[in-house]
Amino acid sequence: MDIKLEIRNYLFKQIERAKSNVIKLSLPHYLYQTTEQAKAYELATYGSKQYHDSLDLPILNIIEENITVLCDSLPKNIQFIDLGPGYPSKSFRILDELQFKGLNITYFPVDVSEFFLKRATTAVTSRGIHCNQIHEKFENLAEVLDRKLFRDDGVRYVFLGLTFNNFQPEYISKILSGLVNKGDRCIICCQSPEGISEEKLTSPYKTHSVDDFCFYPLKLLGLNRNNFEFTVVFESDAIRVRYQAKQTVRVQELVIDKGTIIETSASYRYSLPDVEKALAPYFQIEGVFNSKVENIALLLLGSKEL
Repeated sequence: MDIKLEIRNYLFKQIERAKSNVIKLSLPHYLYQTTEQAKAYELATYGSKQYHDSLDLPILNIIEENITVLCDSLPKNIQFIDLGPGYPSKSFRILDELQFKGLNITYFPVDVSEFFLKRATTAVTSRGIHCNQIHEKFENLAEVLDRKLFRDDGVRYVFLGLTFNNFQPEYISKILSGLVNKGDRCIICCQSPEGISEEKLTSPYKTHSVDDFCFYPLKLLGLNRNNFEFTVVFESDAIRVRYQAKQTVRVQELVIDKGTIIETSASYRYSLPDVEKALAPYFQIEGVFNSKVENIALLLLGSKEL
């Protein structure tokens, strides 16, 4: 289905079902469909010093500090599955270490954005690593991998950065469990909200570039940014980016009443114990590595033998 039609149909359904003036349009894949959205995301994240210093840099530091543990006791052949890599700066250090150890790596970037698949493939190929792109949503990935990858070709090393926070932990943990079998390795990153003020949690998202990025699903429907008020709140365990209609807005048969709030992005922030609880039915937690700032954690996971 055409992405504009999919978003439009979903918004209609949400409006019909709404029990309040807040309409949820925050399915993650709606934000990464077009080249323009991908470029807006780059500006909002890689192009933002505040975002980089608050969220990316702590992860890079954790990886560097624990690189030996993250890359030890692996067999010769590695299938590195990078979930939502964007520009894969956080994967580079791990890939470099695996290469230094003389391991044979095949890199599989997985994304709904063709722009970022090309960006990741170009960056990793330049390091002399063979790449196979997978243009797919995470929800469908287990079946795709089982068709494409043969177990005899090596173990899977699954990496999911803060994109983990785009999903509720129980939901994404179950998806990940379909990707990781005995002998495989999985790394996830998350941020918990304990001891961090709402202002500090939300400030990396209160930028013009995040506003541009998060409005794109509505822009695709022909809505005008000037008709909406941009807000970022921490509510119900998530940083939520919202747009409130300043007046009644009509685009063809779509009517959005004045005061209606449309939420286009939700980035979840659960406590580390809650994340571990969601992972526990599926994974053996082999290591938890915490940053010195921002409550960022990296978890090293292995498949739980049932």
